[in-house]
Amino acid sequence: MFKECCFNRQVVDAGLEEAGVDGLESLLMVCYERLLRRYGRQGWWPGESRFEVMVGAILTQRTNWRNAERSIALLKDRGLMDPKALTRVDLGEVEEALKPTGLYREKAVYLKNMASLIVNDFNGDVDGLLRLPSDSLRRILLSVKGVGPETADSIILYAAEKPECVADAYTTRILNRLGLTRERRYDSVKRFLQKALPEKLEVLKEFHALMVRHGKEMCKVKPKCEDCPLNDLCLYFEAGDGEKA
Repeated sequence: MFKECCFNRQVVDAGLEEAGVDGLESLLMVCYERLLRRYGRQGWWPGESRFEVMVGAILTQRTNWRNAERSIALLKDRGLMDPKALTRVDLGEVEEALKPTGLYREKAVYLKNMASLIVNDFNGDVDGLLRLPSDSLRRILLSVKGVGPETADSIILYAAEKPECVADAYTTRILNRLGLTRERRYDSVKRFLQKALPEKLEVLKEFHALMVRHGKEMCKVKPKCEDCPLNDLCLYFEAGDGEKA
């Protein structure tokens, strides 16, 4: 357990370089442990196979997980939770399965692009792709149309099970409100997390999942600050911008 103390002001005022990684890492771990106590372990990413996790990472783009789950079930019913099957099937059939997720035409193309990469370059071997070193894997994933930085990092973290930081919109919003960083660009927030978090797979998985949960339930666009377990560390709340009783 990390000793809790209100040293986030020093981190904010002095900046990452002057405050040092140890102090910032400790502060983020305090946030992590508080969220863990509030929500419990999230056990992300749900999926019966590594390929299903990859599919889920694409389907959750600009929609919620419930809609993605519905499409995953439809893909399974059609026998399409397999890269070789996806490359052979007509695009229209994939589109039908993806309608619950929204943007289903684009996502159908993205899934077929990913499946084609696995089949053509790795002989259908999903594990062969995911065994690549993180840097090489990320570069290949980003070459697939429809896979952006957040999707690629989610695949590396949850499907390949390699330590990787995911700097999604929920995490960025929470870090900005806490006053830990003013960065908003994906790559900049990711670099911040890489410097501040331990390179431990299970911690990085749970940290990301907990930030998403907190961003959806409490630190929303219109936040519920009064009941937030992080409000005593939060500059946004201190400034009176959040909801108070």
